[in-house]
This record gives sequence, C-alpha cells and structure tokens, in this order.
Amino acid sequence: MRLPGFAADRIAYAASYRAQWNDAVLRGLEGLREKHRYAWIVGHSTDAPVALKVPAENPELADGIVLLAPLIRVSDERSPVLKVPTWFEIGEGSFEKTEMLENVFPVDVHHPTDGYVGNDKFVPLGVYRDIFALMREIEDLAPSISHPGMMVLADGDKVIDSEAANTFFDAMASPVKLRVTQEDAGHVIPLDHPWEAATGEIASFIRMDQAASATILQETDP
Repeated sequence: MRLPGFAADRIAYAASYRAQWNDAVLRGLEGLREKHRYAWIVGHSTDAPVALKVPAENPELADGIVLLAPLIRVSDERSPVLKVPTWFEIGEGSFEKTEMLENVFPVDVHHPTDGYVGNDKFVPLGVYRDIFALMREIEDLAPSISHPGMMVLADGDKVIDSEAANTFFDAMASPVKLRVTQEDAGHVIPLDHPWEAATGEIASFIRMDQAASATILQETDP
C-alpha cells in the first residue's frame, strides 16, 4: 500500500504525518483480516516502524511481520562526531522558515531491476520529524512483539544502522524468527537485482508458519 502523502505532490507530502500513516496501516490490516484467513505485514525502510508499531498495538490483526532493511536507526556512517538524530535536533531550531530539507539518504541500489530507481530530492521537514519520532517510539518495542518475524538485510546497507536492526530483531519475542542477508543488494531491496530470492524466502517462511499453525489447530480442535 502507499502511505498517505508518499509518492504524491509536494503539498500532500508535506501535509502527511505519522498518525495518518499508522491509521492507514491499521485500516488496511482490518480490511485484510475481514476477507482473509491470514494477514501478514511487510515494511521496508521508513515504513518498518509503522509495520512494527501497528501490530504491536493490535496483535490480533497480523499473523506475522516481515521487515526489509528496517529503519530502526539511521546509519551514522556519514555523520561526523554526533548521531544523525542529534544533528537534526540541533539544527531544527534553524529550520523555522524551512519547509523542505535536502534528502540525505543515498539511492543505495546495486542492480536496479528497471535500470532506474527514483529518489525524492527534498523531504518535508515534518516528515523527517515524524520519522525520527517513530524510531523513538519503537526503540523499546521489541520484547512486546510476539508475532512470527522475518528480517531481510542488505550487506553494507548505506542508509540504516544494520547493527541496531539486528539488535532489535534479536530482542523480539517472536516464537519463530528468520533473518536473511542479501549480499548482492543495496538498501532498496524490493527493487534490487536479487529481489526474487528475497520474495522466495519470504513466501517460504510464511507458508511454513501457516502450515505449522494449521497443524496446531487440527491437534487442539476437538
């Protein structure tokens, strides 16, 4: 699904905020749950905090969670001295008359499947602010997540802090977990060359969990 404001014009993008994103995912999961026996949520990059927060607060709506290069924390590789959120907080006071900021995230893709991967040159200040707020909101959420979980990481990701993502994943209380590292992909896993391998791993993991759930149901149902 497309989150409100994303892939839209500048005015709609600037008017979007995290409560809208959370609500859209909540409504989407509710709709899936009404029509289907199983409902899984997949979140990539900046969408991952929402994909974690909504099921954590509404565990009955999702059967499992898949995280693709999740933005648990921003990579500090290009941030001198201080961490990225700290620099943002320091500079935010000077942004009073600024609505848009230059996108600091690189187009980290090794072999784009369509030959080109677009990227916003500028991001609304409010969107940056809410992305950092979402990361703060989920930083202690891992132990409360009991859904089956899968994480796909890109080796050498230039956007996220992979160590933070791994630490978060290890702390999740998921009964079944699978972690996969794509050695020949950049941050944009869904559009990079080995995406077929990633989707195959995801499908296999979901089928395995659904088969196990069906077996348990048969064994416990009188």
